[in-house]
Amino acid sequence: MSDRRAEVASASVDGAPSTALGTSDPAEHAQAVALLEALAERLAPEMLARLTPDA
Repeated sequence: MSDRRAEVASASVDGAPSTALGTSDPAEHAQAVALLEALAERLAPEMLARLTPDA
């Protein structure tokens, strides 16, 4: 696990978005959420399955 991933994983549930984004600015959080929601609308389960490395 990378240091950055460990840092985010160790953050509290409330603090994880701030830690992951590197900011506690509500406007930045809102922008990130909007982008993630737009991405989620475009991703189908079949697409996600193709992104998973073969086990």
